[in-house]
Amino acid sequence: MEDIEIDPPEESFAINVQKLMAAQEQAKTTDSLQFQDLSYEKRALDIEAGPEPTERAQLLGETEPQKSAAYFWSVTYYQPFFDIDTRDVTARVLKALWPFKKESFFMEQQPDLYGPFWICTTLSLALAMTGNLISWLSFNGQNGQWASEFEKLLVAASLVYGCAVIVPLVLWFILKQSGSSMGLVEIVSLYGYSLLIFIPATILCSIPVAWVDWMLLFGAGAWSILFLTRSIWIEIQTHVTLPKHRYIAAGFVCSTHFALLLLAKLYFFRYLGF
Repeated sequence: MEDIEIDPPEESFAINVQKLMAAQEQAKTTDSLQFQDLSYEKRALDIEAGPEPTERAQLLGETEPQKSAAYFWSVTYYQPFFDIDTRDVTARVLKALWPFKKESFFMEQQPDLYGPFWICTTLSLALAMTGNLISWLSFNGQNGQWASEFEKLLVAASLVYGCAVIVPLVLWFILKQSGSSMGLVEIVSLYGYSLLIFIPATILCSIPVAWVDWMLLFGAGAWSILFLTRSIWIEIQTHVTLPKHRYIAAGFVCSTHFALLLLAKLYFFRYLGF
């Protein structure tokens, strides 16, 4: 009968530990391979789908830059106020032309400066062109050859843009001292849209009848003031507690509007008589 060799306990334990460690390594390798689909179809789908959205944006350089603080005197500060859809500008233009709707002018959206900028630019051009047209119509040929007056454009731009900036700034200061949260850009935007009605009135002032000019300008001024008061009067009533200060703020807006149309009549349309 052959003798059976029995391994010492230390060697048997070491062999068992080695086998156990080998089995664990094999299990890890199996698990890691089990969840990887390296088939041709899977690789084809991955290639067709392309990289992940984040990876794609990084490859194309479309990642959003980190926003930095912009000061109010920098161009970056005003860029968001020119980023507006044409549909929204059209809706605000219609509201400015018909100020009897009870809904909010901005409809819970941020104010824009795109519309007011082009309204002021168009009004400046309309004043200068109409003023030169009236000068040409009134020219009788006695003082030599007629020549266009380019300085009318400079005067018109200074007058319109000056009112579009100074008047809202003063009104904003009055409301700010009274505790109003209405922003300066919002007031500038409202004031810019209020000047829209002066564009057709200015063009129609080329009619060579003095009383028609006065009627058109005062009518446009009253319409514009109606739009402004309906848009800003709620803020004035809410935050300006003293009635005297309320009427000062409202009177300031009205007086600057009528001063604008008076200067326009006397400087640009003076050839048709007072």
